[in-house]
Amino acid sequence: MFQLSYLNSGDQTTHMHNTHEYMVVEHKWLSETQFAEIYNLCWSLPGPTNMQVIVTIITLKLKSLSAAIKSLLIYNILPLVLLIVLGLLSNYFLSKP
Repeated sequence: MFQLSYLNSGDQTTHMHNTHEYMVVEHKWLSETQFAEIYNLCWSLPGPTNMQVIVTIITLKLKSLSAAIKSLLIYNILPLVLLIVLGLLSNYFLSKP
């Protein structure tokens, strides 16, 4: 899961390709048809599709709401930490005369 967090950079197509490769091709957690059905369902909902797909697959695979919440946190923690560090660094360097 953490691997997807740092691999996913770019647009929605790149995210979905990486997610598909990780969950369907590499780990064989579900079939192509199952992935397509989940993707189409999540695509029709408002919000970030890739995150919805990942949380849905983890919930179905592990049958646990707590696992879905953990996957959501893990998926978002690396970009969050990176943004905080970059914000602090830019504030530090831009505030100097």
